[in-house]
Amino acid sequence: MKRIFAAAAASAGICFSLLTGVGAAQAADSTLVGKVTIGGEAVSGARVSLWRAGRTPGSATRLDTVTTAAKGGFRMDLSARSDGDVVYVQVSGGNLAARLVLMAVLTPGQDRVAVNELTTVAASYGLAPFLERQRAGGTELGLTMAAAMAANVVDPTSGLISDLLSSEPNGSRTQTLATVNSLANILVRCNDSPVVCRRLARFTDGGRTVQGLANLAQDPSRNVKRVFTLSTGADTHAPALTQPVSAWVLGLKFVGNGRQFNAPGNFIFDEQGSLWISNNYVPSDDPAQVCGGRALLKLDPYEAGQPVTEFFGGGVNGVGFGISFDRDDNVWVSNYGFMGSECTDIPPSNSLSQFTLEGVPLSPDTTGFTQGPLSWPQGMALRDNGDVLTASCGNDTVVVYPDADPDRAISLTGNGLSRPFDVVVDSVGNSWVTNVTGNSVSAFAPDGTPLPGSPFATGQAQRPLGLAIDSNDSKWIANSIRIKLPCGNSGGSPSLEIRSNRPAPQARITHIDVGGVARNYSGGGLTIPWGIAVDGNEQVWVANFEGQRVSRFCGTEAQTCPRDLDTGASISGRNGYGFDGLQRNTGVSIDQAGNVWLANNWKSAPVPTNPGGDGMVVFVGAGAPVDED
Repeated sequence: MKRIFAAAAASAGICFSLLTGVGAAQAADSTLVGKVTIGGEAVSGARVSLWRAGRTPGSATRLDTVTTAAKGGFRMDLSARSDGDVVYVQVSGGNLAARLVLMAVLTPGQDRVAVNELTTVAASYGLAPFLERQRAGGTELGLTMAAAMAANVVDPTSGLISDLLSSEPNGSRTQTLATVNSLANILVRCNDSPVVCRRLARFTDGGRTVQGLANLAQDPSRNVKRVFTLSTGADTHAPALTQPVSAWVLGLKFVGNGRQFNAPGNFIFDEQGSLWISNNYVPSDDPAQVCGGRALLKLDPYEAGQPVTEFFGGGVNGVGFGISFDRDDNVWVSNYGFMGSECTDIPPSNSLSQFTLEGVPLSPDTTGFTQGPLSWPQGMALRDNGDVLTASCGNDTVVVYPDADPDRAISLTGNGLSRPFDVVVDSVGNSWVTNVTGNSVSAFAPDGTPLPGSPFATGQAQRPLGLAIDSNDSKWIANSIRIKLPCGNSGGSPSLEIRSNRPAPQARITHIDVGGVARNYSGGGLTIPWGIAVDGNEQVWVANFEGQRVSRFCGTEAQTCPRDLDTGASISGRNGYGFDGLQRNTGVSIDQAGNVWLANNWKSAPVPTNPGGDGMVVFVGAGAPVDED
């Protein structure tokens, strides 16, 4: 799993210290007390194995083995668990069916566990990127985040659906609760019928159940209807799905307190697994007050209650797509100047803001940094030498702050720049920029001179927005086709034609290889591609501004793709990975645990006075982890 330089900048180099259940100190109690059930019935005489996850998939170490008592209870020795270890329990044999394995992953310090079909679904999905032959391994950070995300689905202490999943904005509002229950019902049926176990293994190439579910998480659009049929003969868990979903994804929504998000645009991860998020608008029920967002947001998805913290000042005003870390681990955002159609407080749309990781603003409180000819700034990126680059959409310029110093600002112009939107940096420091009206990608050497052949993809890119670079220095472009940015026009909202939710035949992404050759790829449920990112297996994820779906494509390392697919082939099938908790999505990125995150930027049916979306969505364990460094 390689380090990926995608549209989001490199993660900040800070110490890892997640709170509540993640990175916590080892509990003093060295005994694990648990109970195993299936369909509410005790599992007796079964083998319970305690495993410590290794550093590579398939490399776990067994710490203890016991047998369940008549009522399913067991006690295990936890003394071999050390700080930083991620440990999990797997159960097989006894009165369980031959292919059925149950599982629960513990959060640090946990000394009581319930193991059942629900915890098995949560653990299999949460650890999916790290599981091989049912044994888990990976980085300490990624594994710890994965264990905490599994607990966001099912509480491993009680064995019940978590508070996050059982209540709004999740619960009955999205398909995920029913999806988890349907998968759990498959395991109950599997215990009653060996045929169900065999079919699940065949449909998922999974062997026993844990690996089968993990494979489903990693390739959720495969055999969707066949897997659904396996769930229909049991009603142990309700509500369950009554018809097949488009993909077996587990999506969770995060909305803070409901009065913080209003059109999150883009985001980056710090090394604690927290998300730093740009926010287009000020949350308000009064259309006249829906003006540019004045806060930088931080989401802690593994803390109790998944809190969102707001940081004010620094000149923040209607941040758009631009957000990046600098070399000193400070957060930068670009103030594009979004606003609702009735707002009278017109933002200047000409500045950048900078914050420490403690949320202290470093840029001027009223104006932000205005050095350089910033005009409707959007995407941002960081060079290894410390330079901060910003696409200045309103004046066809890329503004560079050498070593993050605004007073040394320089401008890159010409070279095909035409309403530049996103900017990324490759492994040798070249900068690549999408041109929305230029229908191309411009490339500059570190000294600011155009690269030979630039601009690239002319005639193939069409209104390109997001841009990502994989570890092979291939470029991937999201062609919006239908987005016209108002850089320099009145009003701060993109102007686009809203069509039906059917995939547009012309929707496509463009790949520029290291030789500068451009190729287009379509399918995958693409509608209005906006954000684009590459995961740790070089696979390409695309956020769509229409259709409530995510698209996924095989990247330049085709050997990592399922089903022997080649570079550019759709992994997400014809219709993409649909999820009814999605709205109109802009930013997309993959974290250190392989979770795929998306920004719900606009409502599905936007109104001009306040089109803003309601928060963040994660697809649990769907991607490949992106290494911290």
